[in-house]
Amino acid sequence: MNMKKYANVAISCIALLLFLVFIAFLGTYLGPHGLFTANTSEGSGGKERPVLTLNEAVLEKFSGHQVEARFHLSNNSVHSISSVTVVCSFFDKHGRYVDTDRWLIHEQLLPETNISVVLKEKKYLHTQSVSQSCSIESYSLQSQPLFVVRRSDPGIHSDEGVTDHGQH
Repeated sequence: MNMKKYANVAISCIALLLFLVFIAFLGTYLGPHGLFTANTSEGSGGKERPVLTLNEAVLEKFSGHQVEARFHLSNNSVHSISSVTVVCSFFDKHGRYVDTDRWLIHEQLLPETNISVVLKEKKYLHTQSVSQSCSIESYSLQSQPLFVVRRSDPGIHSDEGVTDHGQH
């Protein structure tokens, strides 16, 4: 009888594990952003508006293969945004595609703000490129944390008035 009890517990644990794996995979298969992820646009009076917009992208070559990229971004969300990837496609004087390059912006964009970011990197830009078209490829919405760690003043945890210092 004791073995039957252990077998039932083992089968229950396996069933619970399979259920948890099913729930984990369910979130990634139900849509382009998953079941438990934030949307990339927010409604405003029934009208969809983009969460993050790229207002301007200026790329300049200087000193060999050095490139200075200036991006002006607007966060229209009520959440902070981080890890923005901007992709730029380059075209020759006839309008034909010649190359693509990506920039990763590490700065955090606070809600309802505009920022300008300047990135200086060593990149190869095609010599025939005369124009570019840049867009936002991806980003991460930051939701409110479940809890916040608050640090107290260092003076509160002083050893004043303690006499035994843990010795018993």
